[in-house]
Amino acid sequence: MRLVTMAMVLASVAAACDTRTTPAPRPSVVPAPPAPAPAPPPPPEPVPTQSISLGQAITGVFTGQEHTFDLDVQSSGTLVVRLDWDLWHNGSLLVLRVGDAEFRTRAPITGRMLVTGGKTYRLSITGGGTDWWYDDKYVLTTSIE
Repeated sequence: MRLVTMAMVLASVAAACDTRTTPAPRPSVVPAPPAPAPAPPPPPEPVPTQSISLGQAITGVFTGQEHTFDLDVQSSGTLVVRLDWDLWHNGSLLVLRVGDAEFRTRAPITGRMLVTGGKTYRLSITGGGTDWWYDDKYVLTTSIE
């Protein structure tokens, strides 16, 4: 009987000292939501339409807003419009519009169009990609062939 009592006491002590008990639950950690993507900068102020002359070299900086020009043509022929910029500066692609025609290539772009003397033609420069950081110096030239 003593042995049985001793065995029961030892079993009780062993059960009380068991270190394999389940740890207390930890509070659950909720990860923070990802930070929102930065918004693109606001578009720059509109650039007013500029009247230009045939043969005049126009320099400017394209910052994402369309640049428009009105060209008065005095004689009929083929209008040649050339747009050049440093493609490697930002990697930006620009688009040249002459009247209703659109020219998209890498720099430089040369657009040709038959024109009639005594008329005004609209030229414009716009962005050709989804760049947010346009900052491209360009040179626009015109001539008649």
